[in-house]
Amino acid sequence: MREDKPLRFVVTHPDYGTAEVTALDKAAATVEAARLWGAVWREIACECTVSRGQRVLEHYCRRCGRRIRAQGLCPECRAVEELARRMAGSIPTRDRRAGMR
Repeated sequence: MREDKPLRFVVTHPDYGTAEVTALDKAAATVEAARLWGAVWREIACECTVSRGQRVLEHYCRRCGRRIRAQGLCPECRAVEELARRMAGSIPTRDRRAGMR
């Protein structure tokens, strides 16, 4: 049975070396490693050795709470914050205070 939480796998191949990938299971880890190496996964899958690593920490967007890959903000919230920062930068300094807009 497949877990919903991503895991960190170490995939080793005699020709391509070692890759550390994040995936849901061993098959997906082989596909991700092949994509990383730029190889066709069907041709290298039988020669790969996959060892299960540790659980990946889940990160959530600070603004909307969605699950994201890296710590901080999701791309949509980052764009909204960037727009708000640019708009605040265009307001004259004396008018930035609350009630002066």
